[in-house]
Amino acid sequence: LKEAHDPVQTIQINSLFPHLLARLCATAGCRLIHISTDCVFSGSRGMYTERDVADAYDLYGRTKYLGEVTAPGALTVRTSIIGHELFSRLSLVDWFLGNTGGTVRGYTKAIYTGLPTVVLARETARIIDAHPSLQGLYQVSSTPINKFDLLKLINETYGSGITIEPYDGFVNDKSLDCSRYIAETGYRMMPWPEMVDTMHTDFVQTNYQGKTHV
Repeated sequence: LKEAHDPVQTIQINSLFPHLLARLCATAGCRLIHISTDCVFSGSRGMYTERDVADAYDLYGRTKYLGEVTAPGALTVRTSIIGHELFSRLSLVDWFLGNTGGTVRGYTKAIYTGLPTVVLARETARIIDAHPSLQGLYQVSSTPINKFDLLKLINETYGSGITIEPYDGFVNDKSLDCSRYIAETGYRMMPWPEMVDTMHTDFVQTNYQGKTHV
């Protein structure tokens, strides 16, 4: 999106808005759960903790870091997501499945610890019900997997027949350490095959607009 390169709009949405929303929530006496991103880190080393200094050098990463809310009554969940879109096919999963019968690259040295959106949604519901006083910044992540293996797993689960060529020319590791969150909440990391199967089941059962692959 061209708006993503506009510093004024990006700062207003990513940095300022979460803090304004937190203030409104505090005034109304309600809780805020804000979702942040692993992109606050550059990906130069991986297994980042909440105590590590955010070292992103791009506009998106820097502004998302500034938008992380740690005020009383606010919870910021730092994570990353994959999943199906409603109105486009630009993100990883739908872009990949749009190449049915074709060939794509799979990055063997790009390490990922995000979650399918349906899995994160269920975990957020659990936080709301079981941990109503949890606040501050916590990282919620999964077992590290490289993008090549992740695409292979999606390919097998969805039966897409896509050829994935391993590619090691891109190196990036934004993996997040969520041991602090596990200790606080008893969070269980789902194995990747289980998470991708959950994502696929949700996709089959949900009427996503323009659905063309099952």
